[in-house]
Amino acid sequence: GGARDIDATTVTINQGGAANVRADQLTVSQGGVALARTDNVTLQQGGSAFAVIADEATLNPESSVFLLIAGATNGDVRPVIDWRAAAAFGAGFAFVLGLLRRARR
Repeated sequence: GGARDIDATTVTINQGGAANVRADQLTVSQGGVALARTDNVTLQQGGSAFAVIADEATLNPESSVFLLIAGATNGDVRPVIDWRAAAAFGAGFAFVLGLLRRARR
């Protein structure tokens, strides 16, 4: 199954998905989350997330996350974009947007 918005203390997703999760504890196994804001996230085998903001993140080697912003990490953490890359991308995007605005004047 799936859900659009979840706001709870403890969330466990097994073979399902959610668009937006706010929780103290989030565990995802063979499912996915688009955006997660949580104190503690665990992505188990087959778990995936697009963007995660967490105090602590634990990732299984067979899980994946695109953007991870975490205070502490455990496990096989290999995000596609970490906070440094996201900051650099944001700065580059703002620079290009500023150039385009000046060119329009």
